[in-house]
Amino acid sequence: MTGHGAKAKREALLGALMANPTVEQAAARAGVSYATAKRWLGQPQFKQAYAEARRQALGETLATLQRSMVAAVTKLHALLTDPTSTPIIQLGAAKAMLDYGLRASELEHVIERMERLEAHFLTQGGTA
Repeated sequence: MTGHGAKAKREALLGALMANPTVEQAAARAGVSYATAKRWLGQPQFKQAYAEARRQALGETLATLQRSMVAAVTKLHALLTDPTSTPIIQLGAAKAMLDYGLRASELEHVIERMERLEAHFLTQGGTA
């Protein structure tokens, strides 16, 4: 296989790995053998490219989730305050809002503490 052909196959495998649940299925989709896919996954440069593709996909997923959060909270609030909602729906909305609100508050507190600890550590001459 020429260098250009191998590069195209590697790129095809990266894309297939992102879209298929198993390495075996991704290899088949990319037109490479399972053994080749496993070998490439063991190579540092390919492994790094795959990790970067996964990080990028995760970032895009998280951005989509974050954009949807306001609408989700608005919907929960509407269900909670809608006088025509059944009590079980109102209870579920209230519970969800409390659960998620408390988790968000706890996470914010942990992040603030970590930032203070990092700042303290860095002022003491350490590296983060």
